[in-house]
Amino acid sequence: MKISIAVVALVMSLAGGAAAQEAPAPPNLGPPAEPSVAPTADPSIPPMLPAAKKIDVEACPEKGTERGCILIRYGEETYDVTGTNPPVPLNGKGVRLRGDVDPGAMGFCFATGLKNITWEQTILQCPNVSGTEVAPPQNLQVK
Repeated sequence: MKISIAVVALVMSLAGGAAAQEAPAPPNLGPPAEPSVAPTADPSIPPMLPAAKKIDVEACPEKGTERGCILIRYGEETYDVTGTNPPVPLNGKGVRLRGDVDPGAMGFCFATGLKNITWEQTILQCPNVSGTEVAPPQNLQVK
C-alpha cells in the first residue's frame, strides 16, 4: 500500500509541475487580415450574400398544388408570384414578370420567392389555366 501511495504522490507532483510550465507563445503573424468580402451599398444586406439575381420572364401563370398559390415555371425553376399586388391573373393569358430572386423566402407554395415584383399582361396565349398543362416560358433573362 505504501508503494501505491508513493506512486500516486509522484504522479500528482509531476502533473502539477507540468501545469506550472508556460506554453510557448504563438508566433507573431502580424495584424489580422482584412475581410475579403467587399461591403455592400445597402447596410441591411449582409455582406456574405451575393447581389440579388434579377429575372425578366414572359410565361403563363398557373395554379400551384397548394390552395391559393400562383406559380411561374421556367426550366427546373418555379417562382412563387402569389403575393403580387395586384394579383397575377389566371385568365389564359401570359404575363411578363420582373423581380429579384429572394432565396430566403420559402412559403407554403414550395417555390423560389421573389421580391420587388412587377408584371404586365402579354399577348401570349396559355393553353390551360387549370395548372395541368402550361405553355413553355418565353425569353427568360437572369441577370
